[in-house]
Amino acid sequence: MNLDSLVSRRALLLGAAGAGSLLVPGAAHAEIPASKRFELATPSPTLLWRKPLRSGSWIMQSFAWDNTRQEIYFVQVKAGSTTGDLIVTRTTATGRHLGWMVLRGFGHGVAIGVEPYKGAVYLWTESKANPKSGFGTRIARFKFANGKTIKPASAGVQDRTPKLPNLKKNPQPAIDPLYDRLFVRFRDGSSRPRVAVFSLADARAGRLGPANVLAERALPDHPAASPNQGFTGLGQYAYLLSGAQSKDDTLLHWVDLRSDRRGRFHTRAGKSLLTDKREPEGIAIQLASGRPRLVFGFSSGSSPHRRTSLFYKSTLK
Repeated sequence: MNLDSLVSRRALLLGAAGAGSLLVPGAAHAEIPASKRFELATPSPTLLWRKPLRSGSWIMQSFAWDNTRQEIYFVQVKAGSTTGDLIVTRTTATGRHLGWMVLRGFGHGVAIGVEPYKGAVYLWTESKANPKSGFGTRIARFKFANGKTIKPASAGVQDRTPKLPNLKKNPQPAIDPLYDRLFVRFRDGSSRPRVAVFSLADARAGRLGPANVLAERALPDHPAASPNQGFTGLGQYAYLLSGAQSKDDTLLHWVDLRSDRRGRFHTRAGKSLLTDKREPEGIAIQLASGRPRLVFGFSSGSSPHRRTSLFYKSTLK
């Protein structure tokens, strides 16, 4: 991305304070720029409707965009599995299949980052699944290779787990494609969810220690009856999705990384899917003609005919 393009995109998100107030003293947000927040209490247009992925027997867990090509990478896991095996399905923006990849022993697929880099596409996922839970214990970065099956120890799989003293389990990655940042959700020693933010350049190079953290905050926890179903970030905000299958309880959450303010909104997007096992699965940032969208998804249907639907918010306030 050239400088002019980056500046123009960032200008879309500048807060009322103006460019002179982008940086605020304090370690928690010294490098997090002021930005506008998605207005969640707005209509949710449909982006994809009941599209099949590579295997209708595996459940979509998360997705992210290659914003240079406007392609989507979906992650699927087998219901009830603790092996950590995942399927990645690559599609066009309209859901047409372009390729796939199998990840053996990586995790549950709670979140994924997609990084276009030097003509290739690199994926960021959980890695080294805990055999008791199926969730990843590390974070991996690797090049997407169509039709390939890999394991955490395969050649080309880079360990990019942050080296933070309070990161105890379940690290999960997401990428802010506008500001080129890596968001990592994890649980601390008391099993409370938190998020840490790094520059993508630092993260790519493996510089993921305490000195590289741009912000770190507590995140909302969710009861087992209405669990976390994904997270992402844009500018000074982290966004989360929660809810259960076949329940009208889907919530979109936001957390301000500069002040710890937070809020949530009950969405009924895709409500007609409630009679077909609608379950919230995944949330990510899309750049559509340079303008950000907050996209969230639902899985519906039963094996072997599961389907994926996506909706979005695009109004910033």
